[in-house]
Amino acid sequence: MKIAYRIYILLLAIVLSFSTIMPNVPAGAVNSLPFHDISNSFAKDAIIHLYQKQIVDGTGDKLFEPRKPISRAEFAAMLMRLFKLQPTYNAVPAFSDVPKSSWYYGQVHAAVNLGIVTGTSPNTFEPGKSITRQEAAALLARALKHENGRVDGISLPFSDAGSVSEWAVPLVDAAYSLGLIQGYNGKIRPHDPISRQEAAVVFDRILQNAAWSKRIETEYASGIQLGWLYNQSNEQFKKSIEASVINTISPRWFFLKAPDQITDSADASLVKWAHQNNKKVWPLVGNRFDKQLTHQFLTKKELRDVLISRLTEFVRKYDLDGLNIDFEQLDPADKDAYTAFIADLAGQLHKEGAVLSVCVPPDLGNDWSMPFDYAALGKSADYIVLMGYDEHWSGSGKAGSVSSLPWLRKHLEKLTKQVPAEKVIAGLPFYTKDWAEANGKIVSEDVTLLQQNSLMESRKPEVQWDDSAGQYVASYKSQGVRHHIWAEDSRSLTLKFQAGVSLGVAGNAYWYIGSESPDVWASLRNGIKYANYYFSKP
Repeated sequence: MKIAYRIYILLLAIVLSFSTIMPNVPAGAVNSLPFHDISNSFAKDAIIHLYQKQIVDGTGDKLFEPRKPISRAEFAAMLMRLFKLQPTYNAVPAFSDVPKSSWYYGQVHAAVNLGIVTGTSPNTFEPGKSITRQEAAALLARALKHENGRVDGISLPFSDAGSVSEWAVPLVDAAYSLGLIQGYNGKIRPHDPISRQEAAVVFDRILQNAAWSKRIETEYASGIQLGWLYNQSNEQFKKSIEASVINTISPRWFFLKAPDQITDSADASLVKWAHQNNKKVWPLVGNRFDKQLTHQFLTKKELRDVLISRLTEFVRKYDLDGLNIDFEQLDPADKDAYTAFIADLAGQLHKEGAVLSVCVPPDLGNDWSMPFDYAALGKSADYIVLMGYDEHWSGSGKAGSVSSLPWLRKHLEKLTKQVPAEKVIAGLPFYTKDWAEANGKIVSEDVTLLQQNSLMESRKPEVQWDDSAGQYVASYKSQGVRHHIWAEDSRSLTLKFQAGVSLGVAGNAYWYIGSESPDVWASLRNGIKYANYYFSKP
């Protein structure tokens, strides 16, 4: 009898101990959890919430392994899902240890393209390595746009603050100020790994901030995203546009023609398709680099009047939303005449409810840019499109980038000092050059991004990221001749996009549609969305 009583007491104690360990867990609730091993986790609610939003998943067999350290790849992937950003399958891999076949390739590159994550070296990411607590804090602060390089004057409220790496101090401070990290028993333990359950709690804190969560859930306007039609049929162009972020198309329809004519290649069906798909139509008006013919149209009043009249007529006839003027290789002596032409044309188009955009080269102080009075053109036209390419060209005598990041930023800054930023459109290249030295001369060949990627796939060049230029530089040998390519890809173009965003420009234009690779659009979509994220302190 005593033995039976003791067994009864023992069983009762076991039952009571389980009820203490698992409070508020009704019968059958454990089986309804998304994972078998989270019922005792302090992060259970956060894990369930994130799982329901498809931000976290398990490690297999309905396991979450909450105490397991989270890897660098897992952390980056969860962060991208949290921010509702698309995987980006870069044509040019950023790291030798992040293969295209890996499940995290797209997520890691999405974060790399936006400048949120970096490697552990120029060529490695170490995706399987556990992310430390200070690294996680730094990544969160950077992702929430609270990166601060200042170290002086910061006093972290942790007893082990002295062990935080110097580079991480301002970022850890930012993450703490944002309420994302709190430490444990007064310590931050900066070099210890962060567990999967701890990461879940931090990510859920972001979602629990109503203002931040609303930012993430909101769909944002993309600004002007203009694409030029070139080397494609209308049907090919339509398919390219449907896969893109383009909301304004510019088919090359109207050109000056001797002695007093303007070619008209307009296609009313393309205009109809564009409007049915919520796209604006700003056809290009060009001069085919004909300096003499352009001089006649600009300086002879009767010809200028005819040109303005015909262009206005085209707007009415084809129900156009605007025009894109691209007159290049002008005579510097025609500067005032060109300025007057733009002012008169803008006045007529505005009466029709249409807009006028004008392409200009960077202000280089040479004959190419001297005909353009940037400030005056900006007062008349609705938009000024900076052709942000040809930094190095075939006749420049020096190999280099078509559009390095510092060069583009410099000329955008220069232009926005003369023209309001909200009137500036940054033109970006969907091409580059394959440079080589032959017979003592530097020669180059224009290549589209598709051709570039195919060439890099077949030649297997040495590829290094040039942080100063904001792009990859590829080098290979062919028939004993050394070639160099300053590559344009989703990473370099996203950085250029962000440079424009930082200056408040109206949008972007892309030369030319159909020459890009598909990963570019996924990355630019992310860029547009992420550009609108603002996370104020609680």
